[in-house]
Amino acid sequence: MKINIVSTPLRVSFLGGGSDYEEYFSLGSPGFTFGTTINLSVFLSGIYHSRLSDFPFKLTYRITDSVTDYRDFKHPVAKHAFEISRWPNRGLHVSTMADVPAGTGLGSSSSFTVGLLHLLETMQERQPKADWLAKKAVEIERMRLCETGGLQDQYFAAYGGTRLIEFGMDGVTVSPTLPSETLKILSNSLVLVPIGVSRDSASYAGATAESSKYHQEIIDEMATLARVTYNEFLELKGNDVGVQKLGNAIRHSWELKKIISKQSENDRVNSLVAQGISMGAYGGKLCGAGGSGFILFIVDPTEKTRFISRFHAEGAQEITINERGSQSLKLEQN
Repeated sequence: MKINIVSTPLRVSFLGGGSDYEEYFSLGSPGFTFGTTINLSVFLSGIYHSRLSDFPFKLTYRITDSVTDYRDFKHPVAKHAFEISRWPNRGLHVSTMADVPAGTGLGSSSSFTVGLLHLLETMQERQPKADWLAKKAVEIERMRLCETGGLQDQYFAAYGGTRLIEFGMDGVTVSPTLPSETLKILSNSLVLVPIGVSRDSASYAGATAESSKYHQEIIDEMATLARVTYNEFLELKGNDVGVQKLGNAIRHSWELKKIISKQSENDRVNSLVAQGISMGAYGGKLCGAGGSGFILFIVDPTEKTRFISRFHAEGAQEITINERGSQSLKLEQN
């Protein structure tokens, strides 16, 4: 028996979120996002079903979706991924696990889409490139399903690493990932603080898309801040000053975000961000959109243990940078 497994990372976006929406960059200004993938992932495994199975196709996530034809899957992404991968008429059971629940602002929905495409390709002995995975995930989510949202999640999930990504009407440009040596201090500076239940990302994405139309100058500033900060961080080789500059930029970007997004008018979120800053964090922001999920803090590595202990009641945890994008492996049992 062969079991195919795909691990696809989640991401945190430091700067530029909102400028990766087509509603923004289609107006003429390029979008830029600066972010990284982290040591939290979505995992998908697949085994071929024998003819003795009650249903040829099963997809297990929050429920077990059992169907005779993959086109009948309830999960909105599944049938499109099977179609794009030109799946033969052969039974398959796909199971899903994740380090965090869906809808917590870390890009898990797109990591699932990228991971499922990757799994279906590798089970047909094909090794898809990151660019193909990202583009096809965008096709499923933005074109076929008409879901509102940006494009950075699909590209971070497929490519992995710490990057600047540029979005324009001529396409998407992904920078090389920063080298490990440049990322040591930053990787030791990341803290997540959970703030509540998962949210409906689609509704908040719609609000962000509307903001892109009416607050273009502010999003221009946020995109420029992402590009400039990335270049400064690269020039400083990720040293202490570079990490502090990134934290300061995140703090400034969060203030801009509050101007354009009513979803940022959340007393608990703003209180926790302010509390973290008062405790010495270089910067803090809500991951994703809406009033739930995780707050990301950039802290001095020497103060990280103390910082986490003061947020112990909220369940604060350290995270680190994962430099790899979606990865596959195969287990065989004779």
